[in-house]
Amino acid sequence: MIVLINLHSLYSYRKSYIEHLLTLTDTFTWEELPVRDPDTGHLTKAGYIPVIQRVTKYAFVFAMSYYLTQSAYLMVTEHGMVLTSWFPFDLSVTTVYVIANTIQVGSTA
Repeated sequence: MIVLINLHSLYSYRKSYIEHLLTLTDTFTWEELPVRDPDTGHLTKAGYIPVIQRVTKYAFVFAMSYYLTQSAYLMVTEHGMVLTSWFPFDLSVTTVYVIANTIQVGSTA
């Protein structure tokens, strides 16, 4: 509670400064900025944005494909679940096992 009061008082004390900073972001868009420095030819901060987007996309695709492959392998070989969890009923019955795995996949999406 004390932290919330302190944050509120700090925000209300510096409100004009924060609003000024937020209005500064409206003066440009990243697409308008140069991608390369004219003097050195190195990438600028705006030039790194497409690179970071590409790396993030490929890292996500790799992580998800690894996770899905691992989950499928565990389901086939060890009759494992997508997410490690405890259920109050027996999962050795195939129908219950499939329903529980389907619910887990639906809850993670």
